[in-house]
Amino acid sequence: MTATAIATRYLTWWLVGIACIAACGGRSSLPGMKAYNGGSSQGPPGSITELTPLGPLPGGGQASVNNAGPPCPGTDCDGGCVSPATDPLNCGACQFRCSAGQSCQAGACVDECSGPRTRCGSSWADLATDTSNCGTCGLGCLRGQICVNGACACPASQTLCGSACTDMTVDARNCGGCGIWCWTPGSLEAVYFADGGLATDPASYGATAFVQGTDACIAGECVNVDLCSGNYTRCSFQGGACVDLTTDINCGGCGNLCQNGSSCIAEKCTCAGVGLAYCNGACIDISSSAANCGGCGIVCPSGMSCRSGQCEGACPQGQSICDGACIDLQTSASHCGLCDQVCGGNLVCIQGQCACPSGTSDCAGTCVDTNTDNQNCSACAKTCSGTCVGGTCQ
Repeated sequence: MTATAIATRYLTWWLVGIACIAACGGRSSLPGMKAYNGGSSQGPPGSITELTPLGPLPGGGQASVNNAGPPCPGTDCDGGCVSPATDPLNCGACQFRCSAGQSCQAGACVDECSGPRTRCGSSWADLATDTSNCGTCGLGCLRGQICVNGACACPASQTLCGSACTDMTVDARNCGGCGIWCWTPGSLEAVYFADGGLATDPASYGATAFVQGTDACIAGECVNVDLCSGNYTRCSFQGGACVDLTTDINCGGCGNLCQNGSSCIAEKCTCAGVGLAYCNGACIDISSSAANCGGCGIVCPSGMSCRSGQCEGACPQGQSICDGACIDLQTSASHCGLCDQVCGGNLVCIQGQCACPSGTSDCAGTCVDTNTDNQNCSACAKTCSGTCVGGTCQ
């Protein structure tokens, strides 16, 4: 047979094969032809939309067959459609095999669980101890509970109150019983210590009863204690927070708030500027303020001005300026002889000197009548067991 005849016969067989492929859904069983491999080519089964070369034909030319088919919903690994998320032979990627005793979960090889475990969704769980799958898959325990023998329960020494486990020996919201709050209704600090925040509706937090005037739960009993330690003090202004009164906005005392740019230093509101003093909630220049001349509250007399912290102007003859006022240093017990000289006890100022009134004697800074004083009868510190009359004990 000539080469031309052989080529013609081979071409005839090939065309018949193509017809059979179309009739059989695109699957070829002829020797030398590539079978349908489930690839991602488009077109209905049997259509000639993608041809795979089979090699040269006798006499010249190339022979091809259809390689089309439905799309692969997963990943094409060497002609097979697989799911890398769960296939242990192609876990996460083609040809990535899991070891013996492992399974493929979410594209990763994981050890198969052993013992009394149950598959719950994509993982394994011990239904006897798993708090997310306690007794059965999907059954989760409440906050603070543990799973014991397939049943949700609170740890030892704790009780389920509402939706959470709590220790009723120390919980100020459930002291000695569920819903018993240690506080006085309306007290911000009590809500703070009971919940760690500020509650506007205690009933929504499970409150059913209140123990008035208490703020802590000790051994299951509501008591009133100071929960702040060291140099800290509890201030209701900040919801019951513990603050350092030496530096906090509550300066020197709860509610004593430093304002208008001042800060708390050593329990006193202090202004930053030179020559400024914190007076009545404001920073004042006491070097020029007639209402605070040289210090808070020192008011210069009418007609006088404040310069360099001193009131300047004329006082009546015989008077001097003390603390912003015109004072007679000869008679003032608060400014006797000098502005800062104060007569103690019942001493009076006589001609600029602290002294006792006429008819009395100065005994340890107190003016007494030694003619009638049983503790100073006739002289200071001379005690009379009877009655002192005319300076004589009778």
